Amino acid sequence: MIKEYKDFMGGWVYRDADGCDCTNNGASARFKRLYVVRREVTVREVEEFCFHNPQYDPEQFFKVDYQFYESKNPMFAGYVRLDPVVKQSGACNMFGGNYLASSDSRFKDFVCGCQYPVPVHDRWE
Repeated sequence: MIKEYKDFMGGWVYRDADGCDCTNNGASARFKRLYVVRREVTVREVEEFCFHNPQYDPEQFFKVDYQFYESKNPMFAGYVRLDPVVKQSGACNMFGGNYLASSDSRFKDFVCGCQYPVPVHDRWE
């Protein structure tokens, strides 16, 4: 079974201050706290963990997707984003305007060394 701080870690959702929701009722609009899992954690492991720990919801769990770009400036060499572990069938996800961050120094180890708030791709269409 997966364990917090070993296989996943929580962060706080940063939303628009005026309450505008562009996520189309995505997870970051419904939960204050989301969790980032390591790449090797499977959907089945997350669902089993949530079954035994009902305070968690599988929709709160995200994996990091890192895309590399050709750039002379290392600041712009890639894009880090969070994709849901549990996918909706027949739909694609996109950025809904909310970010995830944590003040815990271990958080950057879960998000490819990224030290700024990470975009949450939780809008489904």
